[in-house]
Amino acid sequence: AGDSKVNHGGSAAVNSSKTNDEVVLHVGNVGPNTNAYHVRELFEQHGKVNNCIVPQDHQGRASDGGDYSVRFALLTMPWTTNGAERVEAEIACVNVNGQEVDGHVLEVQEVTTLYVGNIRPDTSEDGVRNLFEQHGSVTSCIVPSDHQDHLRGGYAEDIEDDATSSPRGRFALVVMPTDEASDATN
Repeated sequence: AGDSKVNHGGSAAVNSSKTNDEVVLHVGNVGPNTNAYHVRELFEQHGKVNNCIVPQDHQGRASDGGDYSVRFALLTMPWTTNGAERVEAEIACVNVNGQEVDGHVLEVQEVTTLYVGNIRPDTSEDGVRNLFEQHGSVTSCIVPSDHQDHLRGGYAEDIEDDATSSPRGRFALVVMPTDEASDATN
């Protein structure tokens, strides 16, 4: 229920993570014993890594709702007009893509992370994913769980909206290949 309705009163806000000074890389097929430190270390062999995360669900399941033994990582590397930094990120993608780590072959691609705010509390990851798949392939989709009350929908403050009496601040993160993400935000 509610999967086709992503917004909560008004329209959902969609913001892109793409900036001119860094690139976001999605590392798919990360095994359960591989953490953010291990992923960062792989990429730092080829250049500077600004940030690296391996999302985990506080309810003990995979962040994508599937098998907990296969996860993903998101990391950022510098991507400025400095040709050396651009080359480092490209070389890291090529060299890490296809590497086997803890029995899992890593899949690396440049992506854009879209922040989708103001979604309904009953909106599922599948609902958000289905909406964005109309515009291109979705690499990952996360609607974080509120670990205090186990409601789906994103570590939000439970602020009541007088007009609807529904919590506000729910969000999703949608990861798409960079070349397809611009279509989804227009």
